[in-house]
Amino acid sequence: NVIFFTWGSFALVTFLGFWVKKHKTFFGIVSTSVVSSLLFYLITNFGVWAMGWYPQTAKGLLDCYILGLPFLRAFTVATLVYSAVFFGAYELIARRVRDTKLAKVLL
Repeated sequence: NVIFFTWGSFALVTFLGFWVKKHKTFFGIVSTSVVSSLLFYLITNFGVWAMGWYPQTAKGLLDCYILGLPFLRAFTVATLVYSAVFFGAYELIARRVRDTKLAKVLL
């Protein structure tokens, strides 16, 4: 079932999230976002091919990856936007509460 490839790729991307948590730099966030999108694209499209939605040939696999490119573009853009929003919001909130009693709990 393709769902195993989908959720498996989400699990793998979660491990990347643990890495970026310790490397919160602009480059770290952007590169992890792009790598996450690429991993999801590669794993899920392979799963679609492996489940028989395309011919079980090298050309079938290539066709699967080519036809998935529009989804890769949209997913990567969305991942970058959400990363900017969520990491940006976190940093803004962290700056506001850094010197308050909430800092222990929130940061």
